[in-house]
Amino acid sequence: MIIGKISNPTLNAEAVALRTNTLQWAEVSANNIRRGVATTLLGKPQSELATFSFDGKYAGKIILSKQLQSAQVTWSYSLDAGNTWKECYDHSVQLTNEEIASINVNDDIKIHISGLPMTEANIYTIDITKRAFPGGVVSSNDEENCI
Repeated sequence: MIIGKISNPTLNAEAVALRTNTLQWAEVSANNIRRGVATTLLGKPQSELATFSFDGKYAGKIILSKQLQSAQVTWSYSLDAGNTWKECYDHSVQLTNEEIASINVNDDIKIHISGLPMTEANIYTIDITKRAFPGGVVSSNDEENCI
């Protein structure tokens, strides 16, 4: 990570903390970063870091959690088990049809927040699972002409 000279003491403290990977709760809260963002950066997320859906209102979109949407966050995602990464600057990204078609149960979707070391502990995985129609739950009823 390259950090130029920052004249604002608060921003400089944040940059030093990120660069040295010694982010402490006191440093984060003292620098006016919301508690939810701090909790996420410290590795204690209150909920999912990001979501993805194949259908519905946000079909084909990777969306960062609300706790990260209050700050400018640079992040990246991988659709091939972490072999390649695409960087994002917005709080969500609409995947292309080709990207959606490439998503599979073996590679999942991986999310990394820039500025954190690229380690397994700092990579969030959206687990892609193959769903099967539930067996033994559905019955037919000829009298009502429905399943």
